[in-house]
Amino acid sequence: MKDTKNFAAGLLHKAVEDGRHRNYAAAVKKLKKVLELSDDFNEAHLYMGRAYHELGSYKDAIVSFRFFISKEPKSSAGYFYLGRTYIAAAYFQRAVSCFSESLRIKSDFAPALAYIGYALMRTGALSHSVNYLQKAVEFAPEDSKIYSMYINSVFMFSLKEFRKEHYEEALDGLIFLEKAGYTSITTTLYIGIILKELKRYSEAADYMSAAAAMSPDDNLIKNILAELYVRISKLDEAFNLLVTYMEQDQIKDFIEGIDNSEMNLAIAFWEKDEFRAALHFAIASLKKSRTPEMHLLAGECLKASGRLDDAYNHFCRAWDFDRRTIEPLYGQAVVMWLKEDYKTMLDIIGKVEAMSPADEFAAYYRILCSSELKIPFEQWKSHISGIADAENDPWILSASGFGEASVENYEKAVKLFQKALKLNNKQKKTWTGLLSALQHIGVQKQLMGSLKKYLRIFSDDTERREQYCELLMGTENFAAAANQYRLLMSAEKTAAGLLNKYAYCCRKAARFGDAAVVYRQILSQDPYNENYLKMLLFCMRKDGRDKETIPLLRQAVLEFKNPSIDLLLVYGVSLYRNDMDEEALNVFQKCVYNGSKDWRVFRNMGIIYRNKGLTEWSEMYLKKAEKLKKN
Repeated sequence: MKDTKNFAAGLLHKAVEDGRHRNYAAAVKKLKKVLELSDDFNEAHLYMGRAYHELGSYKDAIVSFRFFISKEPKSSAGYFYLGRTYIAAAYFQRAVSCFSESLRIKSDFAPALAYIGYALMRTGALSHSVNYLQKAVEFAPEDSKIYSMYINSVFMFSLKEFRKEHYEEALDGLIFLEKAGYTSITTTLYIGIILKELKRYSEAADYMSAAAAMSPDDNLIKNILAELYVRISKLDEAFNLLVTYMEQDQIKDFIEGIDNSEMNLAIAFWEKDEFRAALHFAIASLKKSRTPEMHLLAGECLKASGRLDDAYNHFCRAWDFDRRTIEPLYGQAVVMWLKEDYKTMLDIIGKVEAMSPADEFAAYYRILCSSELKIPFEQWKSHISGIADAENDPWILSASGFGEASVENYEKAVKLFQKALKLNNKQKKTWTGLLSALQHIGVQKQLMGSLKKYLRIFSDDTERREQYCELLMGTENFAAAANQYRLLMSAEKTAAGLLNKYAYCCRKAARFGDAAVVYRQILSQDPYNENYLKMLLFCMRKDGRDKETIPLLRQAVLEFKNPSIDLLLVYGVSLYRNDMDEEALNVFQKCVYNGSKDWRVFRNMGIIYRNKGLTEWSEMYLKKAEKLKKN
């Protein structure tokens, strides 16, 4: 036992050295051996996770860190490194949970404070992000990486406050960045716009002048600066600026239209696809004068930024202004589509059709809504032919596929889904329709191929991955199944059932070292389970670690209340194979004293006595074995 532990300790030391020299693949190989040989080095899971992280194998890193945490639940470092890997894999909410746990254990851990701040920033919780990063800077004032994260968080928070029209708070953040030396065209421009909103026109002009110098070809910035010059009675400066890119009559119109500048800027920014700036000026224009055009523009900007309820409100207001125009109804309908409220969308489409009976938009979305609401296929099937280029539209093809599947035309549905996915393979619902149709048909090979493609795109779908694992096991493709179970383990809690399936597949795929590591993990949760112990011993022997099984067996025989004859047999045979005949004989004799009638016990004793030259004893036990075997 001591020799095995010393050998594993030496391997662990070498693995750590490999990691220091960035030879991460070699480190992983050694760490697997450490974990196969011994339960005494929990930190090997931590080092393995870090090595996998550096190799970019984030799913494997997640599994390793989870194994470590299951053994060391009070380790702040374990949760920290798991959280860091979640960030690398873009699971930001999971990362927040990990860093929270890390900080619960060690509240002054500056890296965890910094990373939770970053993760919160990525989830949009910007005020909390700033608070955590500010604490991190206080604990580690010399860490430039943490300070940079703090600066980015302050910037994002300031922009969010600006969009909420909390101008004073936004200005405080941006001025802080400026004083800290982080000046850019964006910060300068936003400070200028905020000062303009606060009617501090002279200061705003200074910042807009600086922004114009940074981006001399941007006429929108020049427009804002010229307006500010007019407002502070610097008409010569305004004229000299405008004359560089406007004709005389345009300059006159510009100056006379200063009071409508917000509307003009909203339209200009909208045409440049700068929706946030366009929204800001559209709202500013609406505060002065409510017009359907600005409500429409605000609605489109809000829709583009995902603020669907606010967008719908503006489209409704535009419709209330003039119910003879159809554009607000289009906006309302698209918002309902994005919200997946298909019933309300159909009601809006009805209004569109009342105004324009042959409306292409209405005809198109009536088909899609009918499919989503599972309206009987025969009620809308005939409408498909009226859609222009329906054969090359992935959404119409997908809706048609679901329609055919609803009347059990699964072969036709499969063809429609496949054609839709060739045009756009990111439609998750179309994939699920295809997989369901293939299941109904019963074409397993095609189903497995489609599942494989689907999981490459939608890797977080654990239910479908489990289905794929079962299919792979059913076809005895255990190596591929093991890889899939490994990915599944990174997405779910590593329960014994899932670990057992992974270990089973590794064992069947002759990946005995990997299987042994997992059986050790299972045994840490269920230490007196003989079946799992025997699987571990089997894998270790197959991996050339027969000698290292003896300490495990010796410990099990001592600790188990009533070790089975099978376990004692395994122990005795391992001793015999490693030339420890006397100990093996003692184990087999213990079996006899316990009343064992297993022929293998007597046969093994006969072989050992024969090797010792004790022929009479050997023959006696071998004959007894033959007799028991026949019975």
